[in-house]
Amino acid sequence: MNQASFRSRLTAYWFPSRASLVRLGGLRLILFALLIFDIFNYGQTVFADAARVSNGELPGPWRPVLFLELLHLGPPDLGTIRIVFAILLASACLGFAGLLTRLSCWVAAPLSAYWTAVAYAYTQPHHDKVAFSIALFALALGPSGARLSLDSLLARYRRARRGEDPLQVPKTDPFAMFPIRLIQWTLVIGYTAPGWSKLLIAGPQWMNGYTLMGIMMEHHGPLAPFFASRLWLCVLGSVLVFFVQTTFAAVLIWPKARWFYLPGALFFHTMTWLTMDTGPYITLWLVLCAFLPLERLPLVARLWWRRSRTMLRTLLHRTLLFLLFFALPAYVLWIFARILPLWVVLLIACPFVDSLVLFLRSSRWDLIYDGGCGICRRALAVLAASDWGMRLRVLDFRSSRAVSLRHPDLTYEEMDTDIHLVLPGNRVYRGFDAYRKLAWLIPLYSPLAPFLYLPGVASLGRKIYRHVADHRSRIGCGWDQAG
Repeated sequence: MNQASFRSRLTAYWFPSRASLVRLGGLRLILFALLIFDIFNYGQTVFADAARVSNGELPGPWRPVLFLELLHLGPPDLGTIRIVFAILLASACLGFAGLLTRLSCWVAAPLSAYWTAVAYAYTQPHHDKVAFSIALFALALGPSGARLSLDSLLARYRRARRGEDPLQVPKTDPFAMFPIRLIQWTLVIGYTAPGWSKLLIAGPQWMNGYTLMGIMMEHHGPLAPFFASRLWLCVLGSVLVFFVQTTFAAVLIWPKARWFYLPGALFFHTMTWLTMDTGPYITLWLVLCAFLPLERLPLVARLWWRRSRTMLRTLLHRTLLFLLFFALPAYVLWIFARILPLWVVLLIACPFVDSLVLFLRSSRWDLIYDGGCGICRRALAVLAASDWGMRLRVLDFRSSRAVSLRHPDLTYEEMDTDIHLVLPGNRVYRGFDAYRKLAWLIPLYSPLAPFLYLPGVASLGRKIYRHVADHRSRIGCGWDQAG
């Protein structure tokens, strides 16, 4: 292989031309949701320690991590922690929403590392946050806010105001894969380094089962007595741990290997939690999403929901969907229930789960709108930016011939009067009812959907919609040159 060929392959690996912006945006949503949880999860401990420092005492021996030592940062007082908390939480919320995304990433990444370092400075540090901290820095190096963000929604909105098509948005970018590759390599190094260090330091004897048995007996996890009393289970566990760790780099060479290594990593962390009381390592679990093609997840989910040729494949696919869409989110919600009232968690979770079921079971929906109406285009910009699964088939009744072919029963006057949402079975929703139905169908808006069914909301919503629709030319939202 000559130097030019090697350079082109290296460039194609780190900066592929068809790298998905949706994948990077989806990973940003996951990581910043995790960051918001992490801030509150350690908040009580960090604030309590800072209060004691302000009172002139240390909660314990100050054992700062390396970067705190290099920066000569000592124990923070309560005032400092309050400032850090406010800025960190604001940047985390902005990063999750995708508003000023690049700036939010650059602010949240170092402050998150500082927050974690302070939380661990008086106790035993854990290495589960290393990959997470690097992942936040990596997001700042790419176009993380180009899709699935308020930044992209505002860009669509501005495009619609200029009379341009809000559906014409970038889907790929060469720099979208660079942050994901950095995170993947961080995870690979984090898993393979301990595995090979076991081999180089202890040799094959590490897999004799006694080492694992001794660790379990020392840490007293809930299942430690059961496993520590059975040598053959400890031997089997040692072999599996050694194999997964030393060969984890296979996911970089053969991407399909992720379907073995990612469940293997989750099983490994679950068992260490139950046998060694290490904690759930939830941050590391979700950072592993960097290996998943998140942009294809909605399509794959719908394909797996259908019956396969064999009952075994159908059962396997349904089981994986349950774990991915319900079991893992349920576990995350259970963790959030520790910092939020249960009714708030259920108010968000129940409509979201219902929307996911509708999303998996239904085919595409036709949204018929007036492409010459500025306010319609701007509303469409918001809806299209939120439709991660691409379930909406958007049709302009003024320019699309598909409308008359697919829906001959709809008259020109009806479509000119109201926006129409047509679901499978020719179920038609008009005006405000179309928007209310979309709130159920698009998972992102599903937590708001129940409020649209409260007494009086529908009547008020229909009146507002009717007023805007009937007077759109007077408020500058009627036909324009671009329509």
